Amino acid sequence: MTLHCLALGVIVTDVDLDALHLLTVPEVAKRLRLSVAYVYKLLRPGPDGEPPELESVQIGRSRRVHPRQLAAYLDRVSRKDPAPASTTDAA
Repeated sequence: MTLHCLALGVIVTDVDLDALHLLTVPEVAKRLRLSVAYVYKLLRPGPDGEPPELESVQIGRSRRVHPRQLAAYLDRVSRKDPAPASTTDAA
């Protein structure tokens, strides 16, 4: 059996079907230490048809996030944030 998942850009076979672990919205919220409502906000498209900040797949009425998509989101967010200010004082 081969499963084609265009949204994630992967082809999953019987061998690696067990390796495909999609995260639920509450699992993503727990990993990011955010509220479930805020994660759902990240999953919504922008006002001008912009893609959502966090990509997901819809399965029935449920949303799932691939760990790679979560890692890509964290990478983008970490590049947006300026480096923290140094806490050492120059004397």
